[in-house]
Amino acid sequence: MKKLFDEFFIYTNGERNSVAVLLFLGLIAFILPNFLPFFTKKEAVNFNGYKNEIAAYRATLQQNNEAAANARNNGGGYGRTQAAENFAFDPNTASETDLVRLGLSPKTAATIEKYRSKGGKFRSAEDFGKIYSIRPDDLERLKPYIRIAANAQQFNKNSFEKKFEKAKPTASETFAFDPNTAAEVDLRRLMPEKAANSIINYRTKGGKFKKKEDVQKMYSLLPEDYARLETSINIAATAPIAGAPNTTLRINPNANAAFPTKPKEKIKIDINSSTADDLQKLPGIGVGYANRIAKYRENLGGFTSIEQIKEVYGLPDSTFKKAFPQLLLGVPTLKKVKLNTAVAAELKNHPYIGWKYANIIVSYREQHGKYKSVDDLKKLVAIPPDVLLKLQPYCGLE
Repeated sequence: MKKLFDEFFIYTNGERNSVAVLLFLGLIAFILPNFLPFFTKKEAVNFNGYKNEIAAYRATLQQNNEAAANARNNGGGYGRTQAAENFAFDPNTASETDLVRLGLSPKTAATIEKYRSKGGKFRSAEDFGKIYSIRPDDLERLKPYIRIAANAQQFNKNSFEKKFEKAKPTASETFAFDPNTAAEVDLRRLMPEKAANSIINYRTKGGKFKKKEDVQKMYSLLPEDYARLETSINIAATAPIAGAPNTTLRINPNANAAFPTKPKEKIKIDINSSTADDLQKLPGIGVGYANRIAKYRENLGGFTSIEQIKEVYGLPDSTFKKAFPQLLLGVPTLKKVKLNTAVAAELKNHPYIGWKYANIIVSYREQHGKYKSVDDLKKLVAIPPDVLLKLQPYCGLE
């Protein structure tokens, strides 16, 4: 063992010196990097070139943004297909084509058409600006060209009173009359024509004036006319029943069954074939709601259910319930959308489709070819099942 140790670890003087030198050099190499920074001068890094590149890039972005803004102001930009034109128009009647010519995007034009189809009216230039997708600069540019028809102007109390003021006779007469029996010509001598017509219509529908204050409830009779006529109103007492004692007749309000009356027959209105005038015969349905129902039926392509009346914009549920007993669903002749040929601009006009689903229907057709059946719509997972269920009766292939 000692011999083996001597062979490997016993060195000559020269070998020992060599090992010592190597160890010293290794120690210097290990320590030197830690002291080197104290003896070297740091050079400053120049970032100017990098900063110049960043500034040039930002300038290019700014130019692109300004070019895009100029394009939008000149009729370009999102959704626009042509340069803007300026000409007089009525936002209540202008076609979608005219609205696009005015510089509005097709989507904005469609929004305006949808608003009008639901009975919306623009009564001033400021109302036109309430369409959320109209940009402020477009509104300011188009304001001088907006021409709204007189019949769409803001309704107010003064115009209401002036309307009935014109309807008054030049010299109203005053004489005793019974509002339950007075002839129409006599009523016109006593009050404005519209008020006289209201009384006639009220009586035609079975209405009775039981006391003079009931006449005051006619909305078209102005307060000053009622004040003038109040002392002239003479409502006849109820005629005595044949064979009864000649005494004052007292009627028990809880004993109506003793005097049976034939119930008034209610007319039935076919919601698929009726006109706007026919619809006004329904309880609670005036000119506005009648026109909305007719317009919605036209856009829809016909009703398949009476419940669809509830979808008409702004129609209260209470009004629908009043009219429901008189609604009749005739055999509809449905106007169908053509899935394989219609473009998105046509499809979006249907109330159940709109722009969102129109683009989905067209995109599927472009990617997968023509629809082989209406049931193919079920493959469009982006359209909710309840929408598809309502939409399918209105869809055709060609």
